[in-house]
Amino acid sequence: MKRNGFTLVEIIVVLAITAILGLVLTQIFYSTLRGGSKAQVLSVVKQNGQAAVEAIDKTIRSADKVVNLCPSPFGIHASAVQTGLDCTTNCSGIVITKNKVYTRFLYIPADFSDTNNGYIAMDNLTSPSECLSSTFGTNLSVLTDKDSKTGVSIESGIFSLSRLAGTEDVVTISFSVKPGSSIQSAYPDISGTPFKTTVKLRSQ
Repeated sequence: MKRNGFTLVEIIVVLAITAILGLVLTQIFYSTLRGGSKAQVLSVVKQNGQAAVEAIDKTIRSADKVVNLCPSPFGIHASAVQTGLDCTTNCSGIVITKNKVYTRFLYIPADFSDTNNGYIAMDNLTSPSECLSSTFGTNLSVLTDKDSKTGVSIESGIFSLSRLAGTEDVVTISFSVKPGSSIQSAYPDISGTPFKTTVKLRSQ
């Protein structure tokens, strides 16, 4: 006798197989999408870190001299002093001069950022003593994208100075870069990417 349609058991088996295939394909799609997103996040981290290094390197290398280093004015916990470093040589801020113009680079911790992303700011001061001021000077610029979703967060910005008699000043810049604050939880396996460079001021 010829059957019409499928039995209940056959329908259940087909539905089960379809559900399993759907789940497998969804996992593959999610993994592929997340892998692509992770690659994009890492690319953004690298681009921002490299851009910051290049901007600082270029400015310090062409400076007349390093005026002074200073701890962060945004709280003692943000300063190099907290890590046990001597802030006469290792600090969160640095002031240089070029043609009598004072330029400051300052690490701003995430706690004091409007987007919860740490960053490095560059501004011009009227006096080197303003390095300790929490008020920004003129020509303020932020060296990285501090957007909480599309940007990055700078961690542990440190400036180190080596000054020996008869030699040019040597400045070491080191910091690490993490994904933006709003997406860090989505990529817990992405730790801070370290960036470090040493700059020797040109002989005058």
